[in-house]
Amino acid sequence: MKPVTPRDVDEVQAELRAWWAVRRDLPYSLSVLRTRRDRVIGRTGRFGRIWQFTNDIRALPPVDNEVVMLCLLTEPHAFEHVDRQTLIYAARRLGPDRLMLMLEGQRLIDDPDYEQSGVDPSSFILEHAADLLRPTDVPRLRALAEAKMDYRYVIAAAELAPKDGVAWLRAALSEPERWWPQDRIAWVLWVLAGDTVADTVSEWFFVPPESYPICPPSRSTFVSELLVRFDASDRRLLARLIDDERFPELDWPTLKRIAAGLNDNLLNTVVDPKALSGLSHPLGECNFHAWVADHPSEYPEKTAVVQAALADWANAIRASRQYLAEPSGGTP
Repeated sequence: MKPVTPRDVDEVQAELRAWWAVRRDLPYSLSVLRTRRDRVIGRTGRFGRIWQFTNDIRALPPVDNEVVMLCLLTEPHAFEHVDRQTLIYAARRLGPDRLMLMLEGQRLIDDPDYEQSGVDPSSFILEHAADLLRPTDVPRLRALAEAKMDYRYVIAAAELAPKDGVAWLRAALSEPERWWPQDRIAWVLWVLAGDTVADTVSEWFFVPPESYPICPPSRSTFVSELLVRFDASDRRLLARLIDDERFPELDWPTLKRIAAGLNDNLLNTVVDPKALSGLSHPLGECNFHAWVADHPSEYPEKTAVVQAALADWANAIRASRQYLAEPSGGTP
């Protein structure tokens, strides 16, 4: 490690003086508030303290108040400590015109730390686009999607204009090299259009066009959404997937997720949970199918055990398929 010299200390002090000179007359600084927020969250009794911190932000001038709140309280480690509705109200006070400017990268506050701090409330704004933005904002969202190559803008535009959005999401689902992650696109397409896109979603599900392995696979994440919501249309799609002749060839994580989800939703043991958690292989779950296809002679005995178990899981899931047609699930 390089030793600290007096010259190094002088340089650091000069940088600190320059940093403070720009900020000392400002009513607040994002970087200072961010540090304070992190200290508040890290202390015992943080839930009461984070509300005090939120109240202090509210004391800032209008617009600054709302922008700072979105910038500092929508970051993942802070978001879990704040009421979502508080942030939605702050975004509504800003209004769609200002929110679109934020998405387009324009500064709404006079803070030298805005760009350098890395704060980015765009995920929150886009996640709640249906509540915060307008159908007239769709062309700008689509332009941002193309400029940033960001699937979140495609989804936000589709939710604001669902009649045309289904076609946009279908197109995005067919271009995985441009739009990723595919599971989010497939899920929003399914939520917007339901049974009318069952063919598209089913084909994507069985032929996930992923150029590189991800864990868990996109279709495993997608099927998790079906099993969490589990309404009538979700059950119909699950039944269709289970009936497909390609179903027994599904990857390990996806079969495991379906079996575990059906165990919970049907209130019956479709596959023994101990069998689901106890199955193992030196290659792991996510790499198993791809590696075995390329290296069939490695770990032959352990591979045979896993393949037999996956076949048993697929058969057990298919045996439970009849219960998916019942309005509330459940087995007699």
